[in-house]
Amino acid sequence: MIVPRAGKGASQAQVLEVIQLASIRDHRCAQGAARRKLRALLTAISIVLGVAMISGTFVLTDTIKAAFRDVFQPGLQGTPTA
Repeated sequence: MIVPRAGKGASQAQVLEVIQLASIRDHRCAQGAARRKLRALLTAISIVLGVAMISGTFVLTDTIKAAFRDVFQPGLQGTPTA
């Protein structure tokens, strides 16, 4: 985009229009940066929640295995195995 300069054949209206367009562009860039930050934050939160769910599943599985082992271990101590 060629930016007309005041005093070089550009009217004041053209200069104001270019300034207004630049202002809109800067606003859109700021919105894009804010959206990127929000997207990064939401991605980080989803990763943390996913890891927490997987870790919780492992803990729950180990707890259930230990509970069954504790319940059935005493009854099987005198039983011969092949």
